[in-house]
Amino acid sequence: MKYFTIIFLFLGLFFKVSAQNLELDVKNIPNSLRENACAVIRFEEIVFSLQNKQQATERHRRIITVLSEKNIASGYFEQHFDKFKTLKNLKGKVFDARGNLLYEIKETDFQTKNYSQVSYFQEVGMKFYVPQVVQFPYSVEYEWEFSYNGLLLYPVWMPQKDFDFAVQESRFEFICSNSLTFQYKESNLREKVVIKNEKDSKIYSWKVSHLEALEKEPFMPDITDFLPIVYTAPVEFSFNGKDGNMQNWRNIGQWFRNLNENTSTLSEKTLKELQALTIGLTDKKEIVRKVYEYQQLKMRCISLPFEFGNWKPMDAIMVEKESAGDCKSLNNYMISMLKAVGIDAFYSLTRAGNNTIEMLSAFPNAWFNHALVCVPLGNDTLWLECSDSQNPFGYIGATADDRNVLLITKDGGKLHHTRTYSQNENLEFHKAIVNIDENGSGTAYITSTFSGLQYEDVAAMVNERTDKQKKMLQDEVQVPNCEINNFSFSQERNPVPKVVLTLNLRLREYAAQNQNKTRLYLRLNLVNKQTYIPQKLKERKTDVVCRHASIDTDVIIYQIPESYEVEFLPENIDLTSEFGSYSATVSVDKNTVTYIRTLKMNKGHFSTQAYNEMVRFYKKVADSDDMKLVLKKKTN
Repeated sequence: MKYFTIIFLFLGLFFKVSAQNLELDVKNIPNSLRENACAVIRFEEIVFSLQNKQQATERHRRIITVLSEKNIASGYFEQHFDKFKTLKNLKGKVFDARGNLLYEIKETDFQTKNYSQVSYFQEVGMKFYVPQVVQFPYSVEYEWEFSYNGLLLYPVWMPQKDFDFAVQESRFEFICSNSLTFQYKESNLREKVVIKNEKDSKIYSWKVSHLEALEKEPFMPDITDFLPIVYTAPVEFSFNGKDGNMQNWRNIGQWFRNLNENTSTLSEKTLKELQALTIGLTDKKEIVRKVYEYQQLKMRCISLPFEFGNWKPMDAIMVEKESAGDCKSLNNYMISMLKAVGIDAFYSLTRAGNNTIEMLSAFPNAWFNHALVCVPLGNDTLWLECSDSQNPFGYIGATADDRNVLLITKDGGKLHHTRTYSQNENLEFHKAIVNIDENGSGTAYITSTFSGLQYEDVAAMVNERTDKQKKMLQDEVQVPNCEINNFSFSQERNPVPKVVLTLNLRLREYAAQNQNKTRLYLRLNLVNKQTYIPQKLKERKTDVVCRHASIDTDVIIYQIPESYEVEFLPENIDLTSEFGSYSATVSVDKNTVTYIRTLKMNKGHFSTQAYNEMVRFYKKVADSDDMKLVLKKKTN
């Protein structure tokens, strides 16, 4: 009996140990990887097997430990599919902090989301899964596979995908036969590619290990400037029944031009409406504006990941029928309408946003995520953002300005650059008349103008309901103890847009009084105080990048009580640095005090060592914005 007891004890111990993955115990994560990390990729492997110019498989295995709720989504599964990219063989496992298996994830446990009810996009969707856990840390393992039947994009391997992520080990393999070729570009790698020759194929291997988590730093470069990354792209490819060549941008553009053929037919009804809309107009810019605003009134944008689907825009006639389209389709529809009124325009592809894969001029590829319409008008060029019904005419904003774009022309693709918004266009201007009474209370009549990229600071308010606008203003106005009596917005929807806000405030005890009520302490900066100061860092690790230049100007005119006079007038201030300049002046004329403030911020790429000087500059600006005037009650 004792013999069988020992056997059962041994078997019980065996099964207990075998149900625990000792390597996944969070104690096995080096302290240096846990520091500043909300999640650690314990192991990741991606194997891309290129079979021919149209077909490939891509196998993934990823094990990630989620350390805290700070970035809870890092443990979620989310992958897209379409009719050219089949997602299959999904499975997973969830482990506790010690590496004990909690449960397995079956393929049927993954949920499916379809992006649109529009028939053209019904084969585009997403599989997702949210682990059912209540305690942190935990680990989750996912495996999945893509099968491609049409290849325009090859993988971009970016093992460290975001801030607060550490990587214990990650591998990427690209396998292809000796008869096939592809392009690749390495960036910020400690170890370069290892190429292994098999009998009929080559295996290109990359790996990284022990990548510590990145802390976000103010004014960072794009993460692709310093994170490890491998870009891969086809040379010869076939997608959606059309063969192509990616050796240069011209060839890529020619392929897209062929793809977009026969998609520009408009209905007779639309042609007649366009003719009536533009009749008598001779200014081409005004014709483009009319057509742009016509589309904005008629169409809605279907939110869909740009690179999923068949890359071909919907036919213009289908866009009309649905009164909707994705980004690609709405741009194609705009070009079709402009063509109908005699205006030439180009379908244009780019990478929008910051911290995104860069559109490398020396590495032709199709990693686009956005489309624009380019309208050349002699010495001027209009850029149209067609996926936003509220967007000002000709405005492309901070997510699409100052970057490479591929124009699809009759001669193929041509690299171009979108417009840059200059310092003199990115303006914020405040003018205020402030009446202060003997108790330090008063009224303020403010006119604020926001233009260029600074338009985006208030753009969200402009089209809201009045009650929502008032609530948003109350949250934004920096003036303490104030009431909004009334306000209004007006805007100019131009390539350099402008919003004018007029604001009438009731100020309660704005100027502080002393106990004897013989003095008032008046803070001169009423509406635009610098509150943000970049945090001090023990060690700055990245360069400093200021992406846009701007100018803020404030002219505040105070009418002070007749019974008070100026006792203390602060000195004028002038600050200058490579990041910008600041000035503040105060003048007095009888009972009128005029405060003028100007802050100019420069665009530029600065060294890591310059960061401390930036912090000092911001601190000096913030301190200067606390400038106060002292008023003394007159004696009889």
